[in-house]
Amino acid sequence: MALQLCRFRKCTKLGGLTCLVIISSVAAAQDSALIDAPETTAIHGANMVRRPHPDSRPGLPTWQYQVVSPVNGISYTGYMVGKSPFRRGARTTTVPVILIPFVVEFTNTTSGFSTTFDPSTAPDAGCTASQTAISLVENSPIFQTRAWTLNGVDVGETQYVDAFQRSNFWQFIQNTGDAWHTLLTYTVGQPLTLPVSYSMTSPAAEVRVGVPTSCTNPTGPGSTNAAGYQGVVDYTVLEAAMISYIASQRITPDQLPIFILYNVMYSQNGLIYLGGFHFSEASYPEALVSPGQTFIMANFRTNTAPFDVSILSHEIAEWMNDPGGFNPVPQWGNIGEVTGCKRALEVGDPLTQTDLPPITGSNGFAYHVQELAYFSWFFRTPSLSAGGLYSDNGTLTASAGPVCQ
Repeated sequence: MALQLCRFRKCTKLGGLTCLVIISSVAAAQDSALIDAPETTAIHGANMVRRPHPDSRPGLPTWQYQVVSPVNGISYTGYMVGKSPFRRGARTTTVPVILIPFVVEFTNTTSGFSTTFDPSTAPDAGCTASQTAISLVENSPIFQTRAWTLNGVDVGETQYVDAFQRSNFWQFIQNTGDAWHTLLTYTVGQPLTLPVSYSMTSPAAEVRVGVPTSCTNPTGPGSTNAAGYQGVVDYTVLEAAMISYIASQRITPDQLPIFILYNVMYSQNGLIYLGGFHFSEASYPEALVSPGQTFIMANFRTNTAPFDVSILSHEIAEWMNDPGGFNPVPQWGNIGEVTGCKRALEVGDPLTQTDLPPITGSNGFAYHVQELAYFSWFFRTPSLSAGGLYSDNGTLTASAGPVCQ
């Protein structure tokens, strides 16, 4: 396997990811749509929207790799956030995150029904342990450190996605002790509030009720974070609001804004997704070498799986391993949320809704983080990873196999 380090120039994109879609069947009600069938299993939609928006401001620290896959003899290049695990020297990277509560206010203009989904308020005794969703995110294993043993290997005391990344390249960094990390610090930004008005329920805008839940917050008109309620908003509406927020708040490419929804999914081309995305504003071909401004949207779910920070762990890991959205790999597929073939280094998609055992935080809350696929799984190389396996909780014991056709 050949590896090389490169330098990058700054650029910009808007991107997305590919997935399997199962649409929930719903029956219309006066104020909302009643859930009466299993919902989608896919976290994010298929479109990749890019806009030419070059940006010369300082960006994310990145490193480049080059690897020849033995499955087809083709050489692949790509880049990740952080510093190379294959080089010596100081190798700890810290990326500043801005956590942004994404408040969605629904109003049915026909019936007058209204309800709000707000991760920064209305904690629920039944499903959020009387803590707000945003405080649960802050105190989760995504941002707080703990000891991690992955595939039977002690990979250190750190945050979850860094623990995954350390285990991802364990053969190269195990002898460095505590010298190689890619860490996230955070501040909480001003909430982003999005009013959504609709005259009739549709995948573009609706509130669904009757979702199985342990939540106990009051329901009905004027409610906030009501038990068993679930919002759906058109993807382009959410996207436009986030882009506008980034510009108005003067967020820069060296920062990672993360927008946290609460029980709000999104629709794209009439299909429903669980509510997660990682984005880059770099246009092609600039995105091949630098992602420009990146950002993440993640749904904090309390009603049905994937729960709490599982989607967030999926998206941050994919952002760290493929920040520009163009890291190619030999085609793989028909696993996790992917039907058919895919050629992107998206470490969450093969194991969507497969979580590690629940992790109890210092706040007493039992968190869910998603199991993730290793670099070696995609490229079909001998495992570079902790325990010689191909995912960080041992589900994938062999590589992705022959090139998907």
